[in-house]
Amino acid sequence: MNRLLASLTLTFYLALTSMLAQSEPLTMPPGLWEGVSESDYKYKLLQINENGEHFLFEAGIGNAFRHIRRLPFDNEDIKCSTLNCEVTFPSFDEGYVKHLILSPYIDTGYKVLESTTRKNGKPILSNTYQLDKQKNQSSVRNFIDIYRDSIEELANSATEDIYGLWVGIMRISGKNELISIEIYPKKEGRLVRFINGSSYTNQTSFNPEDIHKEGSVYTVKTSHPTFANSLLFIFPIADSLSGYAYSVYKDKPLESMAFTLYRVRN
Repeated sequence: MNRLLASLTLTFYLALTSMLAQSEPLTMPPGLWEGVSESDYKYKLLQINENGEHFLFEAGIGNAFRHIRRLPFDNEDIKCSTLNCEVTFPSFDEGYVKHLILSPYIDTGYKVLESTTRKNGKPILSNTYQLDKQKNQSSVRNFIDIYRDSIEELANSATEDIYGLWVGIMRISGKNELISIEIYPKKEGRLVRFINGSSYTNQTSFNPEDIHKEGSVYTVKTSHPTFANSLLFIFPIADSLSGYAYSVYKDKPLESMAFTLYRVRN
């Protein structure tokens, strides 16, 4: 029995080795992939071009994407195996190197392990996030289209109270997505979810009288029949909100979403 088991194990190992040896390395096709990293609170956009000149864009979420960093790389900086692709940014920062290890996920996306090391290879920090294929314009571009004419006014009118424009991350269905919330003292407010890998948004609105405060805890009833129609958030310090959005239909909960937001100021 032991000999038979050993023989079967060896046969399986040889077959697997042969299969991997015959497999072609992965490739990174041209296109855009976007995602949100909660660890460093940045929006990521990976752009692969047919001409071999590629870019990773990083935009700070807390400042409403007003500061964007572009990290270039080329085909020589991409090394692919049959399981994943690694991208190296040797000119990331003086004395440091950034790496992305991208593993295919659900046909069109990537699970990403991002790490920063010293030139000698000693690790400094790492984080993980998901990139989704974007066939249209990016979520940041959608955000700019919505707030292009109002963001400066909203940032200038920020108060020490809850009113103003807030931008952050919503954790929904196992991944992070961008959201914004506008809160006004005398007119309708709005929550917008920017769906990764899509040109679509989920939006819902609420009136000032829909906001109820008890201590530092706020509850809000919104107008959407199924998406985020009940909000609960805590306002412990001047420029940060954290809480939950609940989707309820006919008194039955559909899903809950946690979020963290930061106030946009000039």
